[in-house]
Amino acid sequence: MKAKEGVLYAMIQDDEVVQIFDSTQLKEWDENAILAVEIPQGKEILIGQRYDKKTQSFVEKSLDELKEDLKAQISFYFEREVSYMQAGVTQGEIATYEAQKREAQEYLADNNTPTPLLSEIAKKRGMSVANLAAKIIAKNEDYVSNLGKLLGYKQSLCKQVELAESKEALKGIIYKSPLA
Repeated sequence: MKAKEGVLYAMIQDDEVVQIFDSTQLKEWDENAILAVEIPQGKEILIGQRYDKKTQSFVEKSLDELKEDLKAQISFYFEREVSYMQAGVTQGEIATYEAQKREAQEYLADNNTPTPLLSEIAKKRGMSVANLAAKIIAKNEDYVSNLGKLLGYKQSLCKQVELAESKEALKGIIYKSPLA
């Protein structure tokens, strides 16, 4: 089938809209391989919306279904930001994180405390244990603070979703990074 200019189409897979496209994105397709349905002018169709093949119509999601979708989207963005915060951290650093933090805290409280892990790291990096301990604590405080901001923001948005009484109200709930 050939796409008409200026017309939007919904690609349907497993009775759900998986892509919205026009003739600039997909000029033609094999109707035996792809189910694509013309979207009526002025009708708002979203990816994830269901399509009933029997009635050949788009099925509006209920408020509860939209809430679940929005909470999943919020969780996705939250997890993505947490992943960005952890980017570049090696498995070795993750495995020794608690030990590094504990040794750093103990050392800063009493610089006579043995620090076998930090001493080796500091020696290899050519820095003092005191500087390394301070750096570890500062990075930990930044990480925990940012994680708290993200978690609080996620929980706040999810609460707004739960309290929303209409589909219109849900449209106003948009994830914007609190770290930006």
